[in-house]
Amino acid sequence: SLEYNNWNQNTDHGLTLWNYGLGVTPGTFNLTLGNNPGGSSFHPDRLAPKYRHEMPVSVAVLDTIAQQEGWLDRKISLAKVDVEGFENFVFEGGKKLIYNGNVDNILMENSITDVKVVGGMMDMLYDAGYRIAAILSVNGDPYHEDWWPTFNPSLEERHNVKDPVVSDQLAFLARATSNIWWQHKSLRPDDAS
Repeated sequence: SLEYNNWNQNTDHGLTLWNYGLGVTPGTFNLTLGNNPGGSSFHPDRLAPKYRHEMPVSVAVLDTIAQQEGWLDRKISLAKVDVEGFENFVFEGGKKLIYNGNVDNILMENSITDVKVVGGMMDMLYDAGYRIAAILSVNGDPYHEDWWPTFNPSLEERHNVKDPVVSDQLAFLARATSNIWWQHKSLRPDDAS
């Protein structure tokens, strides 16, 4: 993708690339690679054993990067998070950035299957002021559009109870890999939640 978009050239394209992973704890972790570089993961069980090989990768905390780059003090149109099951760690390490409301949109792939982890991550994003605007397949096509209006009320209900229940919507998100477009509620004046 770097070569395809000519981002590997030394030109001014307004894009900065960092060669490290993001998580909740800084350090060096083994990234498991396979035949598909887009499917590399810090979770080795996500790749077929016969294709697995590891590569040490430096991992930083998103809030540390946000602080040093000045992102906490400016508007960010889009944060894209596609980290093959490590999404919750990226968001946990980026709470200051997520909660300050300066990120307008978050587009994330969710491939986590543990419903409690998915619930905690969804609860955090909802609590930070984000609302689900769309759910898309991994190819970017609308996914179960008829269900979209039920997700934010379901998250609002979880938000208002002491012991949140696992709704059908949450169980679906833990069962089906999908891209979720979150939009900050400040951009959604018609959204009562």
